[in-house]
Amino acid sequence: MENNIEKLPFKKISILSLEGSSRQNSSNYNFLFILNGSIRIQSVKETFFLDSQDILLLPSKEAYTFSGRGNTLLLSIEMDNSFLLRNQPSYIGSYICNSSADNDRDYTPIRNLLSQIATVYFKNEDYNNLNLFSLAYQLVYYLNCYHFEKTEQAGTPHINPKYCERINDILTYINQNYANNITLQDLANQVHLTTPYLSKFFKNNFHTTFNNYLNHVRLTYSVEDLVYSNESITSIANHNGFASINAFNKLFKLEYHTTPNKYRLQQAETRSKQDTSGKASLKEMDYDTHKQLLQEYAQSDAEHIPKFQFPSQREIRIRDVHAYKQIHPIWHSMINLGSTPHIAKRDITKQIALLQGSIGFQYARIESILNDLFIPKDPDTGKYNFTAFDRAIDLLQTQNLIPYLDLSYPEEILEATDQRIILYNLENYLDIVNALIIHSANSFGIDEVEKWVFEVGYFQNLVLDKIESVDQYVDRFSHTYHLVKNYLPEAMVGGINYHLAYPWKRLDEILSSLDRRGFNPDFISLSIFPYELTEKKDAPLTETTAFVYSTDANFAKNKLQAFKKQLSKYKNLAPKLFVSALGPSIRKRNYMNDTCYQATFFVKNTIDLLDEVDLLGYYQLSDSAFDRNESTHFLNGHNGIMNQYGIKKPGWLALEAINHNGHYLIDKGSKYMVTKSRREIYYLTICNYIHVNDSCCLNIHKEMSIKDAYSAYAEPKTQKISVSLGNMVNGLYQVITYRINKNHGSLLDEWSRIGYWEEVTRREFDYFKNIVQPKRNYQHLNCTDGMLEFNLQLTPHEVMFIEIALALG
Repeated sequence: MENNIEKLPFKKISILSLEGSSRQNSSNYNFLFILNGSIRIQSVKETFFLDSQDILLLPSKEAYTFSGRGNTLLLSIEMDNSFLLRNQPSYIGSYICNSSADNDRDYTPIRNLLSQIATVYFKNEDYNNLNLFSLAYQLVYYLNCYHFEKTEQAGTPHINPKYCERINDILTYINQNYANNITLQDLANQVHLTTPYLSKFFKNNFHTTFNNYLNHVRLTYSVEDLVYSNESITSIANHNGFASINAFNKLFKLEYHTTPNKYRLQQAETRSKQDTSGKASLKEMDYDTHKQLLQEYAQSDAEHIPKFQFPSQREIRIRDVHAYKQIHPIWHSMINLGSTPHIAKRDITKQIALLQGSIGFQYARIESILNDLFIPKDPDTGKYNFTAFDRAIDLLQTQNLIPYLDLSYPEEILEATDQRIILYNLENYLDIVNALIIHSANSFGIDEVEKWVFEVGYFQNLVLDKIESVDQYVDRFSHTYHLVKNYLPEAMVGGINYHLAYPWKRLDEILSSLDRRGFNPDFISLSIFPYELTEKKDAPLTETTAFVYSTDANFAKNKLQAFKKQLSKYKNLAPKLFVSALGPSIRKRNYMNDTCYQATFFVKNTIDLLDEVDLLGYYQLSDSAFDRNESTHFLNGHNGIMNQYGIKKPGWLALEAINHNGHYLIDKGSKYMVTKSRREIYYLTICNYIHVNDSCCLNIHKEMSIKDAYSAYAEPKTQKISVSLGNMVNGLYQVITYRINKNHGSLLDEWSRIGYWEEVTRREFDYFKNIVQPKRNYQHLNCTDGMLEFNLQLTPHEVMFIEIALALG
């Protein structure tokens, strides 16, 4: 083949067949793509085990032993060192590219690019070089975006973060020019510093002199040549930058306590003893024989990869971690349990106990308590039966949960009327509320019941075209408020529970009426689900046409700010502000409720609403809060944070992580917050929230296959984030990272890996309960000059929680 490869960033491209073992070394970076079979690759430092479709990037200047099992076929692409070095990020780091051991990255784009590079190269057509250069830059671009991690290099311990770019420039210059006769003056000119200053800088940051470090680099490369080449020692000395063979011998003996020649002989003898696998058998194969396989890989992978997206770059810069304020931790204030018929279910009872042991919410909201099934009335005696109610309250008290009771009018009665403006008997309504309050005070004690919260919700149902008149509601609200306060003066009584997707005109009328009457409730409550009323005027409203999903990614924050502005017009109203229900979807048959979107939705909106509301209620605990006969699927698109079989979903894990935050807020911004505890432990909570795409917003009620759950979102994009925490105490910090993403902590994605198998047994239940956990990572970081810096990379729909504390000892 005649392709002019020397002009390209690729030094060699070949398809290789391996049987047995073979020893190889290269002066360039080498991409290996296993097309068929299995292979073991062993170096002095580590061993890799690769199977079909695995990808591995081997560093340059190292030797490896390849051992194949069966008919192993691999694609080898050597990339020129200088090309990769010129295009690396400007900070010190290394490439992480090993699909067999790395589950956190998507290797599909790299697999696709390598296949394309080989296919284009072997075709040997006109203008191939331009195409190959384009693919080479795409490959390096993707590596830099997703596979390059910041590290400290050997010989440069405890680098001051503000000098990283300068040190990277120094290391790059030395690594590219060590073979030449370079001096400290040459380096000073390159990095635009004076020679005396650079000399001092080098000693302070490298803990050695320039000449000593340069000789160390030269010796390192010389050792590789001694071991893995047949060059003469004089030639090795010359092309690695040594002034003479005598200088080389002297420095080598000081470093390795032997001569270069003896070292070579010792290493050759050692390799001879280790290599017992026989004759080398790495053979170059003809492309035409295997081109169909490569093309299939490229086409198959191309179907599943998104367009190349440069990850969004963000910075979190905090000047002083000691500038903070105390906050109310709304993230564990309330959980919605659902409607009354489901509270006493055995599985929900267990889930409540697990919830409290894990998170420990303060309040539990129960909907629709004033219905005949929950509190039936004996038609003969006129007395109410509170047995089911008492059982539910006992359950909450056992789990240290304070009841938050929804006193809305029973919907089954409201739906019975043919009129748009619903009519009801206020006397009957107040009769059951009065009986409830008296019974509760007598059964549980006034002191206990005064801790409860009573919510008088406004009724409107646009699908049924039924609403409660403003005057009716305000009368009911006022009478209920005074009735409860008569028995329980310290109890919290408030209401409206207005859904912010409904028309604001009605809400404004209610607020205006309350203000005119001089009636100031203890709190005003809102429900926030990101929906908007449909604009379709030519068709009757139904459950599937009344609403569309909002295209506003900041729906909760924007709607709440608009409401607070509206509320400020009424001078007599100064209540607390509760969000009684917050959830990503009010619909109970949408598989986006099972994706990692649920986790990022809760984290993002908790951060947005922090310091804006007095109480936040997450919607809701369990998928079991629905009729069991609706679905027996392992996952069914319901909006609980735990599935009906008691296995945690991403929303649960996110709330569990965020619950560890401190009660002192240092900073918060778009999708992140930084808090601290009294013990000077710092917490960073951050998420890569990706909103629902416009098409899905308009068709939110359309049935979706579980396999298409992630197609509901806008184009996924990885985020790279640089974090700096200022005015920290200098020293070594222990950093613990928890990650919730598609690979760690997602029940839906784990289920997909076994093909959405429906016949899930008890053994599989236990397996999923154990495996659906966040990924934990432990590392140590040095803080110098009061600044702690690190970099993060968040995959789409990922939540990350980081705990930072001074290391003991």
